[in-house]
Amino acid sequence: MKTFSIKTKLLLLISLLLLPYLLFNIFTYIRLEKQIEINAMHYSEQLVQQLNSRLDTYFKDLERSSLPVIVHPLVQQLMNVSTEKEEYQYILLSERIREEVIPAVIFDRPEIYGFKIVSDQGAAVGNFRGPQNGLAGVNSKWDDIPNNQFTILGVHYLESAPILTVARKFWSVPSYLHAGLLVFELRLNHLTQHFAEVELGPSALLQVIDANQQIVFHSGQELAGQFLESTALPGSNGLHTGSVIKRDDNNAKRIVSFDQSKQTGLTVISEVPFADLTADSSGRHLNMWIHLIFIAVIVLGVSSFSFSLTRSVSHLQRLMKKAEAGNLHVKAPDNRYDEIGRLNRSFNHMVGTIRHLIEVIHKKELREKEGIIKQREATLLAMQSQINPHFLYNTLEIINSYAIVQEVMPISRMATALGEMFRYSFNNQARVTLQEEMDHVGYYLEIQRERYPKLTIQQELDYEELQSVLAIRLVVQPLVENAFKHGYSKHSLKPDYIGIFGESCLDGYRITISDRGKGMAPQQVERLNELFRHTPDEQVQPHGIGLWNVHQRIRLTYGKPYGLTIIKSDEKGTDIALKLPFAGGGPTGHDQSGREQTQ
Repeated sequence: MKTFSIKTKLLLLISLLLLPYLLFNIFTYIRLEKQIEINAMHYSEQLVQQLNSRLDTYFKDLERSSLPVIVHPLVQQLMNVSTEKEEYQYILLSERIREEVIPAVIFDRPEIYGFKIVSDQGAAVGNFRGPQNGLAGVNSKWDDIPNNQFTILGVHYLESAPILTVARKFWSVPSYLHAGLLVFELRLNHLTQHFAEVELGPSALLQVIDANQQIVFHSGQELAGQFLESTALPGSNGLHTGSVIKRDDNNAKRIVSFDQSKQTGLTVISEVPFADLTADSSGRHLNMWIHLIFIAVIVLGVSSFSFSLTRSVSHLQRLMKKAEAGNLHVKAPDNRYDEIGRLNRSFNHMVGTIRHLIEVIHKKELREKEGIIKQREATLLAMQSQINPHFLYNTLEIINSYAIVQEVMPISRMATALGEMFRYSFNNQARVTLQEEMDHVGYYLEIQRERYPKLTIQQELDYEELQSVLAIRLVVQPLVENAFKHGYSKHSLKPDYIGIFGESCLDGYRITISDRGKGMAPQQVERLNELFRHTPDEQVQPHGIGLWNVHQRIRLTYGKPYGLTIIKSDEKGTDIALKLPFAGGGPTGHDQSGREQTQ
């Protein structure tokens, strides 16, 4: 019996029921209204952003135009003149400013209604041609006006024309002892003439408000200068630009787009009724109901067929999740001969191949790790052999002798400690006891104590017990050096404390290195501890002889559970624990009462 593929079955069924046509029309209807709304919101947003950008450009140009006024020598002299003590000089400067400075400011600027320079010492020079209420409130808002940036003070009417008052604060140079204000009165109709040319719709509104919620421009000019309620602002929820859908008193949708300038604080708002955008939508509603009837018929025919299909796919999906969780012994049913059956057989083949590759890669990684460790040990030995140990010993002995003769005992102690460190480092014996390793650490700390006199070193160790603890050469000293380098020096801190504590545990001996510098980030601590718990990929290993090298050498020599663990690392310091085995598998029986404490 011939078995049809799923693709053939779907094509036959969908073709008979004209599903592509119906779905296309229904989708088109739904998307059309949504797209109209999206396009309208996008267009309104771009429009208000462009309008606000024009205002920003104008005020930036006004700032550049006013810069010569601020730095003009006559204006700077005016800032330092007291109107009460230097009245004559104030009068002379005022006349010169009116003749030399103000004409250059208002030349070819028809939008400027008035201009005035005000100082914090009471001096005021300008050419205001209307009432002086344009300066009302400047003294009370003096501290609220930022430096070198225009601030909008409000809107008022002069000669039945709306006037916008803006101010810019500046300082006297080079003393910066006194502050001044440049105050402009701008003809609002001239400034916003391009706003009136914008056409959004027969019932649309366009308005501009300042940071104090005063209307600067409105499609109905009679509202300019009035104040809005805070709840009427679409951006009052913290947004600076965007669009929202709101409903009016008649429950009709209106698209409200707004953009608030970070430079001027002006907010441009447009309101477009959604009904203006969808005036001819009656035909679409009829088509929608016709399409819904066809969809109901299609769903009944397709649902029975899709049930058997989705059940097989869901079963395969559950098997895939088990494989993702690590269970590679799952098997999908392979008794079907359509696409689902071929897919199941491909899945079974893939799982078997992955299982085989994991075994091959695991064996390869073990061989590569052994080679990497041997290569690092060879590199370390090669670096050590480049220095002639006898030459270093003789040189340090000469330094020690000269220090003793000159009675410079710190140099003598440091030279002796450094010589002992070299002897221990150049020793080819890989495995040592923990006592030998701690002797090496002691010489290192003796040198660091000479560098940092205020350094406190606290040790709580049972040295008799350390003789029975197995270790590897140069595993503790890098941890102590890591505390100096990353806990203190990296953060420009003077080392003031190093603690070394040891204790027996059930499966070995644990030694803890503590510092009080700045620790690592929580993510870095978690990542390192994860590397210490498992065998990580070689490509993500840290470089150099650091924490990872110490842990890897111990783990390859003594196996689990020995190695490093970061107990804590935060702003108050870092504690790193190193676990090592006892010789013969257990402690020597010494109690903890013989611990030595050193400050």
